[in-house]
Amino acid sequence: MLVKSIKNLSKILVAIMLLLIYSCEDRLVDDLEPNSKLITTQEFELPTLKDEIASEVALNLATKLEHIELRNFIKEKAIEQFDGDYNFLIELAKNEAIALAEEDRNTTVKFGELLSENLQRSSADLLESISVNYPLLQVAVPSLSHSDAESWDTELHIPLVAFVPSNYEETHKIPAYDAKGNKYLLSSLEEPEQLVIVVSENERTMIFDKKTAMNDDLYAIIQQCDAIRTPYFSNRNAEFYLRADVFNRMEICGGSGGPGGGGSGTGTCDRDRKSGKDRLNQMIFNSMNDFNSVNEWFDGGVDLEVTVFFGQANGAVTKVTKAFYGKDKKFKNCGLFDCDPKWFDLNDAEIVTWDKDTYGDAMLYSWIEKDSGDEIKWKLSFSSKFKIGLASVTNTYSIERTIKKGDDILGESVVEYCDNTDGNGYTYNTGKIKFQVKQ
Repeated sequence: MLVKSIKNLSKILVAIMLLLIYSCEDRLVDDLEPNSKLITTQEFELPTLKDEIASEVALNLATKLEHIELRNFIKEKAIEQFDGDYNFLIELAKNEAIALAEEDRNTTVKFGELLSENLQRSSADLLESISVNYPLLQVAVPSLSHSDAESWDTELHIPLVAFVPSNYEETHKIPAYDAKGNKYLLSSLEEPEQLVIVVSENERTMIFDKKTAMNDDLYAIIQQCDAIRTPYFSNRNAEFYLRADVFNRMEICGGSGGPGGGGSGTGTCDRDRKSGKDRLNQMIFNSMNDFNSVNEWFDGGVDLEVTVFFGQANGAVTKVTKAFYGKDKKFKNCGLFDCDPKWFDLNDAEIVTWDKDTYGDAMLYSWIEKDSGDEIKWKLSFSSKFKIGLASVTNTYSIERTIKKGDDILGESVVEYCDNTDGNGYTYNTGKIKFQVKQ
């Protein structure tokens, strides 16, 4: 009887010890929570329809990643880099077939069908909602310092799947799911310790709604230019174009600025003696802090966009936009212990032949790093002086530039007509980046 009592007491003591261990583990997790890169949570705020769609896609994609065939499909599509980054649009890939090896049979399903298999609604409903409400929704495999799409071992690693909310700000966390459907929040400022798949809005592609495209000035320019008029992809609702292709090929069709006969040869400024176009030579971030502030781990490569505004004597404002992108390593030199910014080549992108009589003596270069989000207005202004007869007139131009809420503003600089354009060009500083304009 005594032996039996001792055995029972031992069992009770073991149970108490296990409870204490689990309790201590819980406290350790709580203690680490403020600095943890991975925090469990029960609820996400989903303020928009886009967020609801992205959350659904992320959850269902995560719970289907148990299939290695799906992991291989995502890796292969990302490595294709249709826009230069490791991502692909769901709208373009939804009908592609994936052969799943089940226990007793092989099953072929479409990628889009896997995105809604756990939902109450049908895959057709979700895919239609993506097509209409979130056509630029993408699946991306970010390049982290220790892992990327190329090195992803799909046999050994099943990643979390995160999604970027439309109201994202730097202080926010990034929601994510694991293969069991558990919810997490990831730090937006620190890289995860393992590769993470990200569902987000693609910023390198632009779309035009077929119902309203003819009222869009940019679309009208595209349709008049054989070099860019064929869309990358088209469905029944919209036409899809790569931003860099559109903005950087416009000069072929005269879309890089208005008329201009060049210098007169009689002035005292550098441009008076030349007749070529102004060109963007190269740019560099002022510091690694400036680079890191616009380069979140979940965003992919760096996407630069510059819009050049030049006024006319009658008060009108003309603009030219150029888009550039590159992988992180193109913008920095990294050694064993630290990294420094390095010059990024802008490929002598043509801006305009600067006729001072037409455009005055100043232009405004406005820079952003492209991200996603709702449209907002960025107010800018600059002044330019014109010579009319014997008199000089200075016009001040107020501009509203439409950007996305998630775009990172890199600043602006006024480029003056008499700045020297020899060699690498004149170097301007916006406060976050430097850039060079040459002829």
